[in-house]
Amino acid sequence: MLYDEVTLKCLEKNKFESALVSFTKRQMFFYFFFGFSLFLLLLYRWDYFIFLVTAWFAVLYFGSALFRVGAALVSLLGLGERKITDPELKSLNNEELPIYTILVPLYKEANIAKKILRNIMDFDYPKEKLDIKILLEADDIQTFEAVKSCGFVDMLDVIVVPDSMPKTKPRACNWGLEKARGEFSVIYDAEDRPEPDQ
Repeated sequence: MLYDEVTLKCLEKNKFESALVSFTKRQMFFYFFFGFSLFLLLLYRWDYFIFLVTAWFAVLYFGSALFRVGAALVSLLGLGERKITDPELKSLNNEELPIYTILVPLYKEANIAKKILRNIMDFDYPKEKLDIKILLEADDIQTFEAVKSCGFVDMLDVIVVPDSMPKTKPRACNWGLEKARGEFSVIYDAEDRPEPDQ
């Protein structure tokens, strides 16, 4: 499979943190040993096999249900929220705020490109501290024209991703991260409606 230069650089830097390496040798050995053990158990003690497989799926199912109930309770009780008062907000110094890189990968979304860009420009955050990267595919002329006509293109960094396969948003985001200036980054999809105060 052929990769573009930014994807190759990203893979070299983070080889074991990408989906390129699906299984390590240790994992393959473990799964082979585990599968072979289950096969032997099925041959010699099918009743234990059924018990173990059923117990495993029950643990997965009830663990998942327990996690969801716990997450709902944390959300209802507001335990995961950090409250910030108006005086704390007013005491912030714009110079001390971090730069945020905002990645917006768009492909064949000319009809809604202006809407997400308008929402981002409405953020209650110093514009000079926003590093907005609009990521477009080379063959998407309509979206490029829509972004160009939005009225604040001078505040955006429009990156045209070279034509290559696969045309995926993660690949486009690699190109945006390559040029990111921010201390933090966030990705918005074209359909997102981010709140101004985030």
